[in-house]
Amino acid sequence: MKQDNAVTAIVLFFVGLLIFAGGVAMVFNG
Repeated sequence: MKQDNAVTAIVLFFVGLLIFAGGVAMVFNG
């Protein structure tokens, strides 16, 4: 169970990084 929670946290962390990177890219491109 704890391992599943860790995996979920890591996935959410990477998704957040992708969204953040996408937003930064849009700012620089725009």
